[in-house]
Amino acid sequence: MMTRVFIPKEVDMCLSKKNDQSSVKELVESATMIESDELATIHCQRVEGFLNLLSDVITQLGFGVRGYVPVFMSLLLTICERTESMRKVSSSITAGGNSNDDAERSEEEDANTSAWRERISTIRSLCFQRISDLVVKFASSCDFASYCDRLWGSLKLGIEKLPSSVINAEKPPSLLLLLESFSSHPALIQLLCQNEQSVEAVFNCIATKSRHPVVAVALSFVENLLTEGCTIEDGLLPSTVDGAVGWELVQRHVHLLVRQFTERLESGTPESLHKADPRKESNLAQRELDILCRVSELLVAEKTEEEDVSVLENLSSLLVPFLFFERKAGEFNQRNVLGILERIIPRIGHDVALSHLQTIAKLLGPNKGNPGIADREVRQKIASVITAIARHEEEDGKSKSAVLQNVCKSLARLCASHHKHIEECNFDEVLPVLNGLGGPPEEDGGWAFYVHSKSKADADPRKLTPLVYCCFHFIYDEDGVLSRGALKALKSLVSAAAAIGKNAWLQMIETTFISSVRAGLTSHDANARRAFVLLMAEVSRSFASYDNDNLYGDLSILTRDDDPDLDFFLNVTHVQVHRRGRAFDRLRKLLASSNKCPFSVHSLSNVLLPLAIHPVYEFNGGKAEEAYAVEAVATVGSIAKNLPWGKYQNALWTALTQLSRKRDQERFIIAMICALMDAFHFEVLLDSGSPPGSPP
Repeated sequence: MMTRVFIPKEVDMCLSKKNDQSSVKELVESATMIESDELATIHCQRVEGFLNLLSDVITQLGFGVRGYVPVFMSLLLTICERTESMRKVSSSITAGGNSNDDAERSEEEDANTSAWRERISTIRSLCFQRISDLVVKFASSCDFASYCDRLWGSLKLGIEKLPSSVINAEKPPSLLLLLESFSSHPALIQLLCQNEQSVEAVFNCIATKSRHPVVAVALSFVENLLTEGCTIEDGLLPSTVDGAVGWELVQRHVHLLVRQFTERLESGTPESLHKADPRKESNLAQRELDILCRVSELLVAEKTEEEDVSVLENLSSLLVPFLFFERKAGEFNQRNVLGILERIIPRIGHDVALSHLQTIAKLLGPNKGNPGIADREVRQKIASVITAIARHEEEDGKSKSAVLQNVCKSLARLCASHHKHIEECNFDEVLPVLNGLGGPPEEDGGWAFYVHSKSKADADPRKLTPLVYCCFHFIYDEDGVLSRGALKALKSLVSAAAAIGKNAWLQMIETTFISSVRAGLTSHDANARRAFVLLMAEVSRSFASYDNDNLYGDLSILTRDDDPDLDFFLNVTHVQVHRRGRAFDRLRKLLASSNKCPFSVHSLSNVLLPLAIHPVYEFNGGKAEEAYAVEAVATVGSIAKNLPWGKYQNALWTALTQLSRKRDQERFIIAMICALMDAFHFEVLLDSGSPPGSPP
């Protein structure tokens, strides 16, 4: 009954015998003889009703209709051909104006044609959905290869216009869903191989102006190709699976896919996506990174053209910010991004690859006052990316960075896991490297030993930053052996830089080293903060003769190698609370006895003030702690008298904001605010004129 309307008029529909199954089957199969022109005489509502009913038949009867799949496919393709031909006519009429060729048609035919034109989009969409239902349901039991020519021929125009049709579309087009269904089974992927234009069209749908539902379907298409219709387990390379062809389709168009991902990353979040669910967008971004990571594996075997190199270079620059601590990316996303960078760095220019070294190396260090990335697998991934940079040849193709290669060998040992317990540190690998760095700089394993090179360009101490950041990370380790070894290694670096005295070494200390020490002084981890205080003492002692405020040489007057009991840095980190209080007392007296402040603004605001504020915020009761906090409050007031307006205002504002956050320390925070107010030393004019540098 479903196909009765499609049986040609010349076919006799009378059965010679009742319940003659063979005659019924022949009669049903005769419906496949109908052609596109003859289909136009059937009212569109009957066609639409057939398509709706077919959905229920496939769902309810399932494999019971397997014998009629050829009939249904033939009818669906005929309907598809009819709708596509009418769309072509509509396009030509729109482009060239109306014609009078149909003037001789009857009124009934005109009404039927008009109804077809009104419902053509709905019928076309239903037709695509039914084809999708059939191929997904019977992919493993029916061979659809014989329908390829008719299918791709009727879809040619739609596939060409697919990328433009998805722009700002609220829902994915039915054609895109149909192509996605062809990627859901290995047998159907074979059909996509006969029309790679469809693969390109779907890849182009991953565009900057595509909305979440469209991109989600396109990503599923790519995932299905990479996993051969979800038949390849995670962790297996598609190229190692016999008979898998989906990954080959992706590989042949891998640069197009990478370019589309790059454009989406470069554009950020399109305006059309601002109303989308943030959770869905987050999941979509995670899927994109996951797929891009797997796709990047195919770049290794693919030759990179010159125009594609610039795309990969741009992609690497866009991916690196995903690793920044402020992005708060999860470990899964971090591993994906690092995996992508590891694969594309060998394909980009040397200068671009080397430009990422400092940023990637910084990931190995602490994040502000916290240890930073603790996951050992992620740290090993970071080491692998730096190793990829080290292996990158110079532009002339002849020389490699020997310094960076040696650094990477030691870096791999610092990130090594225990052979029995993956999450534990391998002390047999880590300790020899730390001991070597903590020994004499010129000897094997020392800091200066790493940068010995015949090439002056290669002997750059900035290439030591991965090891430097690793040592800073170990400062936070609960194991005293590692933290003490890292502290000794960092002290040795300061001594080596001061002894060598070259600008490159001083610049590394001034930027990489001291910025990490300053961040460590704000840490809430008392043990780690103690190590950073001792490092600052080492810096001030080593660079006491340098006229550079950024090297904090003026703090050397607080060190006393001849009498450790009077050394400010040793006492302020002492285990006895009263010794710490006496350190602040001597500092306050030194500031009060000097007509001119002996310390620079950098030393006051970046070192001494944070050290004096910590006892106030960390007070937890006890008479000894109370006396210590009182000394700290008085010291804050003495330091504030020598601060410029900007630093003074920031200190006062910070204290006011902490008042509501630290109820248990409220008493001493109020006392510190009063000390800051008492230290107000700026000239205030009531008239309109104000001298430069005074507060408003």
